[in-house]
Amino acid sequence: NTSSGDVTIVSSTFSSNTSQKNGGAIRNDGTLTLVSSTLSGNLAAESGGGLVNTTTVTNQVNVFFGADPTYAPAEATLIASTITNNTASNTNTEGGGGGIANFGNVSVGNSIVAGNSTNNTDANDTQASFTIDTGTNNASGQPIIFTPTGTFTSEGNNLVGSGDDLSGFNGTQDHTNVSDPGLDSLANNGGFTETLALQSDSPALNAGNN
Repeated sequence: NTSSGDVTIVSSTFSSNTSQKNGGAIRNDGTLTLVSSTLSGNLAAESGGGLVNTTTVTNQVNVFFGADPTYAPAEATLIASTITNNTASNTNTEGGGGGIANFGNVSVGNSIVAGNSTNNTDANDTQASFTIDTGTNNASGQPIIFTPTGTFTSEGNNLVGSGDDLSGFNGTQDHTNVSDPGLDSLANNGGFTETLALQSDSPALNAGNN
């Protein structure tokens, strides 16, 4: 989704996709709304095995002359969706967020973001802080390094695994550091796409508000 795009995805499943960089299933540079959908079994070579929500540096010319960068964050909203069993394989500080790598703003409600993996084990499921070495220098010969920080906002009733900053998941009936969301494999459970049924002992049972 491009920086000027506004996309809504409803009742869809993204599975078995691979990105050589970021966003194994979805890369959002603009405005994204994901409703009653599943991202599972996707792989990103860098960050965001399921979803990467980006940011744009708006003053790159000024940064070259020594100014601090300013950012225009992408916006993503997740409603009653599941992001699980995705992988981000990068090992450096640019990578992480096996489920979601968030450089911008993400709102999450009635959703599961757990059971993902990355080499950065503190951010298996969500990552919001990054250090990006551009490999170039400014006019004074100093390296240009961007350090965007994403923001997670909870609308409540979420199950979330590990992340480098889980403070945004403080809504009603939020549960963090969930190691096992208790989900079956993708299967035809009725409907137009394969979904992940809840197991009998899943912490997600009767945990939503819709």
